[in-house]
Amino acid sequence: MNQRLEKIIEVEWKAQELQKRFTRSGPLIEQLTTITPGSFDITKKTSTPSQYLIIQGSFDPPTLSHLELLSRAIDLRRKINPLNSIEVVFLLSLSHVDKKLNVLNRSLLGSRVEMLEKLSKSLDLQLAITIGLSNVARYIDLIEAAQQSFSNIRNITFIMGLDVFKKVLDVYYYSEPLEKVFPLIFKADYFVAGREKVFSDKEFSLYLKNHLPTDYHQKVHFLAMPNHFRFLNATSIREGYSKNQSSQKNSIHPVIERYLEKENLYRSTSKWIATKIGIQSIIQLTLEAGKDRIIAVEILNHLLPLIESDALLQQNLTNEYKTGKKIEIVKRWNQLLRLIS
Repeated sequence: MNQRLEKIIEVEWKAQELQKRFTRSGPLIEQLTTITPGSFDITKKTSTPSQYLIIQGSFDPPTLSHLELLSRAIDLRRKINPLNSIEVVFLLSLSHVDKKLNVLNRSLLGSRVEMLEKLSKSLDLQLAITIGLSNVARYIDLIEAAQQSFSNIRNITFIMGLDVFKKVLDVYYYSEPLEKVFPLIFKADYFVAGREKVFSDKEFSLYLKNHLPTDYHQKVHFLAMPNHFRFLNATSIREGYSKNQSSQKNSIHPVIERYLEKENLYRSTSKWIATKIGIQSIIQLTLEAGKDRIIAVEILNHLLPLIESDALLQQNLTNEYKTGKKIEIVKRWNQLLRLIS
């Protein structure tokens, strides 16, 4: 098994393990990696509280709108409080993004992390950038998870689109009236993106006036995004690359463009789809059996070459995945577990 595939499997293991731990441990963030610029003093990071900018999404793939939103958020954070350092967090939320990662038309989490790593290393932000996983969807829970995970937090700012912010203020997601949960929700600040000529700063102010007590308005800031980002989304990029449409290249950073061309990430071949299904399913079965990651890796070392060479196995795994059955994959898991024992 090549080194890249091993890393993808490691991230998938951590993701599924994190989801499993939620029932007994509550909201959690798993920090996978932190990229720091050459001039960054790591000792200062641990001793000096920072302003954390957290942008949560599927990042499948990261787009130019993610980068534009992040850039504007950094500028605004510096304008509001120029004296405190800033750290950026790209967060893949397992509950919000994919409770069960659908790999028929999406990439594995390890591939998304790899894209974010390459992108972060190419950006000249002069800020520490952490890439992580979260097992919660609600931002009220994410605040708790972030406070536990990052010991040097001065304040937390979430970066999001307007549609997500509306859910933050939706009573449907809480068991208590909003006036009781507002103090918990607004332990963080919110930078909310809207589109020029679609939803203006003035319209956003009116929205806040109608939905939020005045005391909390200073915790929310509007980021007016250029209107050409209106039609830019990850779904259209994935579909475009699966059809080999070069027009999608204008939607992503050159580093991501080169990565997608090299790895052909959104290819829809039966072999690659079955490989993703095999990785996800074997890890799930191994965790359910209480075995460790080494067992999963050893089983996959035997299974992946079989998937690559057997068209019927590819078809069976894909059909089972679509119907939610596990007959073939369980049989293979049991056979290979006995083989390596």
